[in-house]
Amino acid sequence: MGLPASGKALIENGAPAIKKSAETALDKVLQDVLKKARDTEQNHAMAQVANLAANAPDVQFEADGARRNVDGGGEETGFRKSVRLFLVDPDRGAMVTDPVTQAYKWDGGPSHCMAIMKSPSLLEVVDKVRQKIPAGRTVRAIYGALENPVPPRVIPDATRLQLDEEVEVFFDLTSSKPIRLQIVLHRDPNQVPVVPDSPPPDDGPYFALDFLNAVELYDNPAEDSDTIQWNLAGFANRAFPKQDYAFEERKMKIWKRM
Repeated sequence: MGLPASGKALIENGAPAIKKSAETALDKVLQDVLKKARDTEQNHAMAQVANLAANAPDVQFEADGARRNVDGGGEETGFRKSVRLFLVDPDRGAMVTDPVTQAYKWDGGPSHCMAIMKSPSLLEVVDKVRQKIPAGRTVRAIYGALENPVPPRVIPDATRLQLDEEVEVFFDLTSSKPIRLQIVLHRDPNQVPVVPDSPPPDDGPYFALDFLNAVELYDNPAEDSDTIQWNLAGFANRAFPKQDYAFEERKMKIWKRM
């Protein structure tokens, strides 16, 4: 930094008192210059951040970290729950039954998996274990654990889930960590001798035997522009196909309609 000749002379050759005053004044000037330079850099950085935010898509963050596009252009609903699912086949006897209580096990069973639920629906629960369900079998009941099992008790307080609304409420109420879901199958109808299912534990019925396999018909002109013409032409109602990709489409349509 260049100084006038008079200033340099004061610092180099002036009397001690004058030299000290000159050095103090110069130090204050330098501090003021550095502060202004730092403030200028900070203001420039803040302006860049504001410009990026103004040009970014309108996105908000949910409490659990899931991202949702507020403009409505995205498919994400913001729902994400990590769960453990236990598939119970009653025909496996002691393998799925607690030896003390004789109730179905909630842990350590032969068929279980971890999954991420992306919608609070019965269809989503079943879809996560669909590949583990034996051929010709179907779901009898779905239970959700409301709390962690407390030793020595290994069976948690649970509720039977029969409607999508009950699934949604369950995820809000459960304090179980991890979240536990239990899917119980109907007994094998081809077993000899036939072993009937146990009666329901409450007034609600079990899921029908065709809960998974029933052909579902739809007739919704709002979703399908040529449905009316199709029906007027005398064709049969169209059924949902069973391929994996069609199964996923069906889930999304049902969830959007809800």
